[in-house]
Amino acid sequence: MKKLALVIVLAAMFCLVLTMSGCSDNFKAFLGIEDEFIEPDSSLPNPTANITFTYTDDEGNAHSYVLTYELHYDKAPITVMNFIELAKSGFYDGTLVHRTASISSTAYSTFNYVEMGLYKLYQASDEETANKDLLEKKTIDYMIKGEFKANDWEKNTLLHEFGALGMTRTSGADNFDTASASFYMCLSTNETRNGNYALFATLTSEFPEAFFQDIRIPSTVSIEIVDTELFQQVPKFRFTIDVDIVDNGIDYGSAPHIG
Repeated sequence: MKKLALVIVLAAMFCLVLTMSGCSDNFKAFLGIEDEFIEPDSSLPNPTANITFTYTDDEGNAHSYVLTYELHYDKAPITVMNFIELAKSGFYDGTLVHRTASISSTAYSTFNYVEMGLYKLYQASDEETANKDLLEKKTIDYMIKGEFKANDWEKNTLLHEFGALGMTRTSGADNFDTASASFYMCLSTNETRNGNYALFATLTSEFPEAFFQDIRIPSTVSIEIVDTELFQQVPKFRFTIDVDIVDNGIDYGSAPHIG
């Protein structure tokens, strides 16, 4: 067994050296790691998603808004399959809009967006944390292939337009395949990000002005994440989401995972 383990380790090291020769791809296949693109089934229509945002304002008034999206299976099949699977499993239900951001720089001009889908309110079980406003990160143990032009996927021609949804990922050219569950919603247009992130859904319903104004308000304080650090740029209000998929019973398949 020790000799076999040594052989596997040496093979892995050898493949890292010979990535340009294609050995790394063979070794990924040997380990059962799927990181290839897949072609969408052209006979299948794009499904729809209804995302419900619920929150309470400063005066104690409850609000609920539903946004409807076309999920572009035809342009980002892996991303859409992953989103459908997570939504149908209930993964997204009750998660929070955990970040509201406005980036102003030479690279991004001004880009306003919110992130959601990976954190939930922590359910305290002891008196020490019962009255604290805490977030808890949900567990997800895989990543998916990044379907966008910079990652050699030409089919995804979606743009960063108002209301569009895209997958968050680790920044940098070496991290194209690091998206999993967290996604963002564009609150403005941005040309610089086009082709660098996996957009997968476009807004097909109206976006209520009152909701637009409320979701953009940042909190004046940081919020703590259980067992980690303080989290900044959280919205002032606690927006929870629920995702409902409308696919007319069509099976779009399972998204291949990396890791």
